[in-house]
Amino acid sequence: MYAHARFLALSSLGLLAAACQSPRQPADDDRAAAHVTIEPIARAEVPPPEDRPAGDAADEESTRLTVEKFRSGKSRIERTERRLDDGTWIADGPARKYHQTGELDSQGEYLAGLKHGAWKYWYPSTRMEAEGCYAHGEPQGPWRFYKENGRCVQTGSFEGGLPRGEWTYFWPSNSRQRSRGEFVDGLQHGVWSWWDEEGRAAEEGTYAKGQKEGSWRSWHKGSELASQGEYRADAREGQWTSWHADGSIAREGGYVNGLEEGPWVYAGPDGKPVQRGAFRAGKEDGAWTFWRDDGTKSDEGSFTNGRASGAWTHWHANEAKASEGEYVDGKAQGVWTYRNEDGTEKERVRFEAGRRVQS
Repeated sequence: MYAHARFLALSSLGLLAAACQSPRQPADDDRAAAHVTIEPIARAEVPPPEDRPAGDAADEESTRLTVEKFRSGKSRIERTERRLDDGTWIADGPARKYHQTGELDSQGEYLAGLKHGAWKYWYPSTRMEAEGCYAHGEPQGPWRFYKENGRCVQTGSFEGGLPRGEWTYFWPSNSRQRSRGEFVDGLQHGVWSWWDEEGRAAEEGTYAKGQKEGSWRSWHKGSELASQGEYRADAREGQWTSWHADGSIAREGGYVNGLEEGPWVYAGPDGKPVQRGAFRAGKEDGAWTFWRDDGTKSDEGSFTNGRASGAWTHWHANEAKASEGEYVDGKAQGVWTYRNEDGTEKERVRFEAGRRVQS
């Protein structure tokens, strides 16, 4: 989740919602200007910002207008610069940047080389892309972000370069709310909510300093509860349950530190089980049974550390045994017996580490 990097230029904003598109990659012509034109201008033409005291006439710095152009000859950047005591020049005052097609890309002011005050950004289509303020190079106060169709997709405020307070995200298709929640010191905190494009509740949960914490729920499109459980330090913890849209349990079991632990059961929309067994530290461990959608048993055996081990039996769809034998570390081992659907023996095969060696 992040706000548009070309406006904010801060890695700390990586957790803002990606409601805006990824930063546009510069084209070849945008990587190097054809030439730079420098024109001295009178200081009176560029009055100093209110928060920078004007110097005495005796020590007044020189200013100039710098223009960078694309190879096509069109302006790329126009900015006012100020000369420092050591003779170097820094951006200070009004600035504009243009798209290669000539439309305005962005406009604002610099103060001592840093963006300061109100800035606006536009798509090549001339539609607004973002607007907000900077304070000495860091976003400050309210910001708004837009899609090229003109719809606002993200609003919120910054303090000291970090998102703070309530942020709201909107679906670009219809401007309905997509998600809403609060940031504290740049981290998601408190209750956050999500909605689908039709305005129906999709998910809700709590953050504590950027990590999921406490109860979380999600809903199907028909507003039926889809899942529910707890998070602790950004990891699932304790009992979690998921439901089909008809209200029947889809899966249910426990977590420890974000990994499945203990008995789990999975079922189809009709409530019939499709698999049942236990986990240890997120891997299947112990006896497991599997069923087809029609309720007939398909497989049964054991796992050790996520790999099939020991005796296993597989069944045909008519419930007749199809094969039986043993696994070692997930691979067939020893003699396996295969049967036809009528129960008659088809063949016996010997395996070594999963490879057929004799029949």
